[in-house]
Amino acid sequence: TAIVNPNRQDDVSGQGHLCAAGVVYLVLVATMRALRRHGFYKAQGIAEPPLLEWLDLVVPTVAILAAFAAIGLVITALRHPAEFEPYRTYWGELIGSASLAATDRGYAITVLPGLGSMMASSLPVSGMVVITTHEDDDDLEHALRLGVPVVGDGFVEDSRAAGWVDLNYGAVVPLVMDHFLAQGSTRPSLLWGVAGDKFLARINDAHQQWCEEHGVPVVSACTDPSNDRLQEAVTEVLDQRTDAILTVVESVSEIVAAIEARGLEVGREVRLVTLDEDIAGRLADAEIATVGLTGWRYADEVIGALIDVIEGRMVAPMAIMGEPTLHPRRSSTGRASH
Repeated sequence: TAIVNPNRQDDVSGQGHLCAAGVVYLVLVATMRALRRHGFYKAQGIAEPPLLEWLDLVVPTVAILAAFAAIGLVITALRHPAEFEPYRTYWGELIGSASLAATDRGYAITVLPGLGSMMASSLPVSGMVVITTHEDDDDLEHALRLGVPVVGDGFVEDSRAAGWVDLNYGAVVPLVMDHFLAQGSTRPSLLWGVAGDKFLARINDAHQQWCEEHGVPVVSACTDPSNDRLQEAVTEVLDQRTDAILTVVESVSEIVAAIEARGLEVGREVRLVTLDEDIAGRLADAEIATVGLTGWRYADEVIGALIDVIEGRMVAPMAIMGEPTLHPRRSSTGRASH
């Protein structure tokens, strides 16, 4: 029997202000993190519980606890339903893990969808994490006005910020392409998104460099922002006789459908790897292989970096590129993982 009560005299979490829902949520996140690190979900062949479906019971409570918080976590996707809904599990994983990472270091955390000028002027925090999905969002500006260290994701490449943490996109390509070669592929390809996006451009550049170094044809296709030509892009790489696809377009179910529409079998005839952020890929019945920086790993990195800056162990500005992890499954190996 375990007793979880942040108001006990021997509790040092600093989370005594949380309501019961908040306490239960963090317990569930901690339990899921332990099971994930021990490979439970993968071994059992089951999906992780969608904790974010219950986050609405917790976030409003956490958000009004600014007076108790030492770190502010701004996730702009929380106010953009079209960007939030498809990745509820990912954001829930990130938020829960960030809360645990902060608590482990003696900090409480406030989760916010954005920073208005009024809120920014009265938010008593020691530092801010800003994770934005839009380069033109003004949340960074509001956070900087607080006069505290600010760490963000790749969109926050600003000399005024303490630094940023993001996936090492350039390392994704060699990791996946080397895997494809090891599995017997001879014409691996890249399916990427919006031309001009700096993150996807890094992946495309890395792909071209990898192909040149390994003497294989450069097979790739780019979709449009709305993915209206996604099927056309898949057809384009298949017409070039690709036998393995790394996709950084987060519409894996449509990609699988386009491959199968050609009478090809994912995994056996066309290997497929998608980004971790594509929740459909992580939960697909077809056992889609994924690569990336998972929500819990990113949370550990970004919260740890911010606290190191706050406490003087890391000098700003700094940039941390989280190394990607590949999770091979049937779609990239042709073999069932369970």
